[in-house]
Amino acid sequence: MLDLLFTNAAIADGSGGPCRKANVGVQNGLIAYIGDEFPEAARVIELSDEEVLCPGFIDSHAHSELYMYYDPSMRPKLLQGVTTEVSGNCGIGMAPVAPETFPYLKQYVGTAAAGIKAPEQWESYATFRAFLEAAADLHAGISEAFYVAHGALRIAVKGFDPSPLTEEESERMDALLREAMEAGAIGMTTGLVYAPGSNATNEEIWHLLKIVKEYDGIYASHIRSEGEFVIESVRETIEAARRTGVRTIISHHKVTGIRLEHLIPEVHRLVREAREEGLKVYLDHYPYSAGASTLTTTIPYRYTAGGFEEMIRRFDDPRTLEKIRYEILHNDGTWQNPLDSTGFEGIVIIGSPEDRSLEGKNLREIAELWDIEPVDTIFRLLRINHGQVMVLLYFMREEAVEMILRSPLVSICTDSLLYAEEYRVHPRGYATYPRMLGHYVRERGVLDLETAVRKMTSMPADMLGMTGKGRIEEGKDADIVVFNRNTIIDRGSYEDPRAENPGIAWVVVNGIVAVDHGSITCGSAGKVLINRSGTVS
Repeated sequence: MLDLLFTNAAIADGSGGPCRKANVGVQNGLIAYIGDEFPEAARVIELSDEEVLCPGFIDSHAHSELYMYYDPSMRPKLLQGVTTEVSGNCGIGMAPVAPETFPYLKQYVGTAAAGIKAPEQWESYATFRAFLEAAADLHAGISEAFYVAHGALRIAVKGFDPSPLTEEESERMDALLREAMEAGAIGMTTGLVYAPGSNATNEEIWHLLKIVKEYDGIYASHIRSEGEFVIESVRETIEAARRTGVRTIISHHKVTGIRLEHLIPEVHRLVREAREEGLKVYLDHYPYSAGASTLTTTIPYRYTAGGFEEMIRRFDDPRTLEKIRYEILHNDGTWQNPLDSTGFEGIVIIGSPEDRSLEGKNLREIAELWDIEPVDTIFRLLRINHGQVMVLLYFMREEAVEMILRSPLVSICTDSLLYAEEYRVHPRGYATYPRMLGHYVRERGVLDLETAVRKMTSMPADMLGMTGKGRIEEGKDADIVVFNRNTIIDRGSYEDPRAENPGIAWVVVNGIVAVDHGSITCGSAGKVLINRSGTVS
């Protein structure tokens, strides 16, 4: 007897091929039957003609490590049909921990999880294995895989010290990376726009990636520039793939700034040629014209060295402050300043813990409120919030988003930062997949339904080496989403990011019904997925 049978299913199987009608059966966590017959099942769910059954959505780029402790059910992801996600991105991760540098790591990771209290046991995660075991003990609502973050590795051996690695430090990083890969990390990520990642040389990264390659792991990078120097940064990342042979993801692909939109096809050309060369280079993307990050990205990298406290001490020196002010307004090309793409009006505060009244206001509005120059709002905001300020960045047009979505090279992710309920947040953590199917498929016609489903399922599965996921096939993991093609839409907005998104009927995680028409029926069906020589099980 089957555990579960969906009948009258219009199946978008993840391949990109046309939908087909069949019944789909689940047994022992796997897809056990696809066909026209009606085998006996403990539970039968008959679908309507408007409903589509597809693989569970795979979020290849998330930042949920701390959020899992706040809400193990992973409600924001479950309710939009995500059944698997990958965290530890952009060089930001919780492990490994060195006690002497833990305050730096806590500060570094905490910025990406406003209002969420760090778990007391975090400081004990001296190894990546300890972190993975703790994550498994949470019994999350969706399956989770994790990268080891280059930023965490570097902080463990030298804090925020920007100097090159010594031979001893390099050996310590090697050992920590090997332990993480042995424990089950699926690869390593970098955040080359954030200290300490911004301090790393190419040689440092290439050396570590050769270790990742030994385990057939993945390299995912928030590249050095997504703006003025995006082409150079993409070439740099492709060169890392060429020198090491490692599978490489250019994370949350975009080109920031309207005047630079013409570079998007050039990025795609470079990636396409790299693939033709035999390199495994991939792109993922979130379907929004605004991003989210920390306000510290507006500060030149060299002034963030040493951590937030050291950065703020630099503000206390009038001569240094004047230099920083000048460099923010006159970028010399050695760093990526989001202001170059957004202007002061395009940076909106969503996380200001010490003065919540400023949330929802842009930097120019705050400057008028405080009667100071807009650039000086950056320093005051960082001071009063001890460096931890999260912002929305309005740096693209919808036309550019649609250009990226149409590319056959690009899969879909959320790049989600999930905060405590009292904080504003980017809607992508709540509405990415309904937005794809409702706005970009049904309303805009940017993609057909089957292609969009492929970009959210089998494409990320193949990119990540998740051989059991991403397709509706017998023997694959029973991660399933059923949605109404006529009603699914994103209601979540920048103003109301947590609004309920209609249209998701059922979500099945590892064979267990986890969502029934907007209600979570099981918030603990996920597994921690670990790398074993390139196979995520």
